[in-house]
Amino acid sequence: MALDAAERFFDGMGLMAGDYAVPKRMMIGALLGAFVVTYFKPGLMFESGQPRQWALWKSPDDASTPTALPWWTAPLAGAAITGVLI
Repeated sequence: MALDAAERFFDGMGLMAGDYAVPKRMMIGALLGAFVVTYFKPGLMFESGQPRQWALWKSPDDASTPTALPWWTAPLAGAAITGVLI
């Protein structure tokens, strides 16, 4: 399974045990998510290089296309997956 490979990777780096292992893994996951957002700019989160507005904050007068997943969900998801699920 993919999470098993990630667990072996983090264990090889010494991030599966010890003081502050979970926050360290969360930081690495957040950095990986931030890398994806910064350099690849997924179309679901960006429009013409600018972040799309979150659908919950969109005003009825705004003509831009909203998104269900704002840009900050990728670092947050990366941190949750590497810190909690692994």
